[in-house]
Amino acid sequence: MKLTGVVSDVLRASGRAILTALVAGEADPERLVALTTGRLKAPRATLVDALHGRVTAHHRFLLQLHLTQIDALEAAVRDVEPRVGDALAPFRTAVAHLNHDARHQPHRRPRAPRRDPHRYEPVPDRRPPALLGGIVPPPA
Repeated sequence: MKLTGVVSDVLRASGRAILTALVAGEADPERLVALTTGRLKAPRATLVDALHGRVTAHHRFLLQLHLTQIDALEAAVRDVEPRVGDALAPFRTAVAHLNHDARHQPHRRPRAPRRDPHRYEPVPDRRPPALLGGIVPPPA
């Protein structure tokens, strides 16, 4: 199976539905494709081809293990986000002032002088002296 080659994010709705069905024991590619939401860019035939393969009980176990860990991590992020927002609340006004100042006084890097395209400027020869026919210029 090569699901990641045809589904850009296997943890969104369609990919997750396919993975959950695989864990539950579904192996028929046509039935697995029927679980998609229809928003995938890959054509149906490509999806069916990508879903052909052998999934063993061990593969199902590992898939379930990974999906459970992903769910736990997503839940932890959902729990932490409000606390981070609360902890950053006292700094929001300072950040707003900094953003306001940055918009009105942009930091600009000085530009290099423009080269006149009509003026000939020879490029110095940077080859080692051995390549110049043994002629070594006198030290400056």
